[in-house]
Amino acid sequence: MLDAARLEARARARVAAFLARPEGRAPPEPAEGYAAAACLALRGEWPGLADRDERRALFDRLSFPSLPPGGRARREADRLVDVAERCAAPDLPALARRLATSDAEASRRLLANWAFALAAIGRSRLEAGSELALRAALGDCGLGSREILEARLKAFPGARDPWTVLGLLPGAPLAEAKRAYRRLSRRLHPDASPGDDGEMFRELRAAYAELTAMPSG
Repeated sequence: MLDAARLEARARARVAAFLARPEGRAPPEPAEGYAAAACLALRGEWPGLADRDERRALFDRLSFPSLPPGGRARREADRLVDVAERCAAPDLPALARRLATSDAEASRRLLANWAFALAAIGRSRLEAGSELALRAALGDCGLGSREILEARLKAFPGARDPWTVLGLLPGAPLAEAKRAYRRLSRRLHPDASPGDDGEMFRELRAAYAELTAMPSG
């Protein structure tokens, strides 16, 4: 019992060390970055299932391959996530900034993979508004566009976001989408390519319809 209490206290100290770390401090230990990713994943707002147990189970499943081999590392990680999950009202925006500026690349990638995998449960594609919100949240945590794209492709293999279909950057203004749609529709229309089954044109129309249906501002 005493040993369990000591291990719990040590896990709490490691989580607290990251939550309270001053700007400019040395890069965190891997365990601290792991705990930060767990805090952000399990306590933040993300598109997808809100069930606490399912969110935790998904985080555990995705994190396992990234952990060092050995039962001790796994047990330590479990304690860290348990503590992170119970943190009292953590300052999530400040925590995200610390994760973004720390040398915790593996933790950031884990967070991105988890967020997109969560959003993919029960659906084959991600609605444009949810996609933008997810990209913005991950960007705040220090994820670059390449890491975000890699995580998205893992969760939605083969599915393209509407901006990619139109050849635009995510979140591009509607005016740009209109210009791109006009240009591409002339090229991809079945009448312009005899024998074309029209699949690319239908994808283009669906992408444009999705973007124009998004609330402005």
